[in-house]
Amino acid sequence: MSAVITNNEGGILLVREKKDVVFKMYNLPGGHLNPGEKVIDGLRREMREELGCEIQVRGVVAVYSILEEESHYINFVFSARVSEGVPRANTQEIHSIEWRALDYIEQVSEKEILYPHKLKEAVSRCLSGAVYPLDILIEMF
Repeated sequence: MSAVITNNEGGILLVREKKDVVFKMYNLPGGHLNPGEKVIDGLRREMREELGCEIQVRGVVAVYSILEEESHYINFVFSARVSEGVPRANTQEIHSIEWRALDYIEQVSEKEILYPHKLKEAVSRCLSGAVYPLDILIEMF
């Protein structure tokens, strides 16, 4: 799961990856669920781990099915705002974070973005208000 985190100045929070294979590529902050973890709980945990802040999850932007050669990922992307703390890069997982405007994101080379179509579309959908209410996500535990 990932989050399009926005602020009042029109910024979108992007992370630059630290892993060697995708070093310094732009991505939305996020991560993977732990076994038995609810989706929103996992998203909030990932934001605490990667960014050191709490978020308010506002809605569902989209669900992406990403098929790679040897993997298949389902990525829930949410709209969110920082509710507590100041985002900072967890240097064990993230190289750096940047607040960027939509026009910057639209112009950055796709070679610099991990899953460029997903990132650009998710940001555009979120900023245009194409966000579904959280009650569309039904978890059965």
